[in-house]
Amino acid sequence: MIRRPVHLAAVLLLFGSQANARPCADGDCPSQPRRRGTHFIAEIAGGLSTRGEQGFALRSLLGVGGKPRSLPIRAYVISEFSFAQHSLDSNSSLPRLLSRQRDLGIGTRLYLPIGGTLLRLFADAIGGASYQTLTLENSALSFDEGQWTGFFALAGGAAARLHYRLSLTLRFRAVLAEETLTAADNKKRLSLTAGLTWHF
Repeated sequence: MIRRPVHLAAVLLLFGSQANARPCADGDCPSQPRRRGTHFIAEIAGGLSTRGEQGFALRSLLGVGGKPRSLPIRAYVISEFSFAQHSLDSNSSLPRLLSRQRDLGIGTRLYLPIGGTLLRLFADAIGGASYQTLTLENSALSFDEGQWTGFFALAGGAAARLHYRLSLTLRFRAVLAEETLTAADNKKRLSLTAGLTWHF
């Protein structure tokens, strides 16, 4: 005798809740909470470098910025430390003359999304100071000279957003203006690096 009123009350309660529910088609459904945007980047990378002879390059980068309103780009102020080494003499029978550069610079990075959020193109402009050294190896006569110089570089590449907090980055960098220690070391410094970028 008690079960029938209880069942009837449950049916009425279910019917009332469905009657008061409004379909999402009318546009009044509550919006899903949006994921907070990131404003900092940290990047590490390594790859090939050339200055007449092939060498290698390592770099790290930190940045802070975000997306300006009404613009599709993201803009960052960045600081970068990079290291490159090249051999100026490929003849193994002769002493090796090694050129090393340690760059410390600041600049800007611009991201432009392509076809959504997965792929982004970016461009960097960086200027600062470079400590350059020349070292003579495999010789009875040791030689090691270094000095600080200025530099300016442009870079660009693509970043694939693998995760909300992680991107795979490929970047080409060209040092367009810098002083060199010797005439043998006056060729343009180019590098191609791949790395990982954390967004936080």
